[in-house]
Amino acid sequence: MVCTAVQGTGSKNKINAIKEIVKIYKLPILALVKIHMGGDHAVKIGKIIGYNGQSRRVDAIGFSGGIWLYWRPELVYITPVTEHPQYITIEVARRGELPWLFSAIYASPNPINRAALWSELDQFASSNNIPWLLAGDFN
Repeated sequence: MVCTAVQGTGSKNKINAIKEIVKIYKLPILALVKIHMGGDHAVKIGKIIGYNGQSRRVDAIGFSGGIWLYWRPELVYITPVTEHPQYITIEVARRGELPWLFSAIYASPNPINRAALWSELDQFASSNNIPWLLAGDFN
């Protein structure tokens, strides 16, 4: 799995670099944060880099934010848990393994919004007792 902040994904160089990483490492899950682009691009770019149809996203607001989460259903079973303007949480399972949680985060640069994110994540943590990985841009 890879989670990376990409500061926009529209350039051919970035798309090709992501595509190459996906190809080399056969990633079951890919999270892109700090996208700065809207949803139509998520589907198009997902297909270009090799993820056909299995995704969740939080669209950018103007040129701020954005989280795209892709996965390969033949490699992992995904259950969406929560979508929020600053994060997406999924439950991940592989055949024969215990499930775990993953949150792709793009925290707001605004301190008030970021504090609200931390509070919500803290509440979520206290109500779950399975392994949980958080990754992304925490500002």
